[in-house]
Amino acid sequence: MTAAEEEKARRKAAWEAQQARQLYEELVLKKPAPTLVQIGVVNADGKDSGNSKPVSEKISA
Repeated sequence: MTAAEEEKARRKAAWEAQQARQLYEELVLKKPAPTLVQIGVVNADGKDSGNSKPVSEKISA
């Protein structure tokens, strides 16, 4: 097995463990699921108003 394959397997196992922990916390410990965060302006009907402007930063060196 190559190092890349080992890394892929390690990452997959870590992701599966994280998913299992999250499911356990939600079902057994009754913790609320993490909320999704939306950046921008949303109308009451849940659609983007189209009025949101992109954020630009000026970096001074």
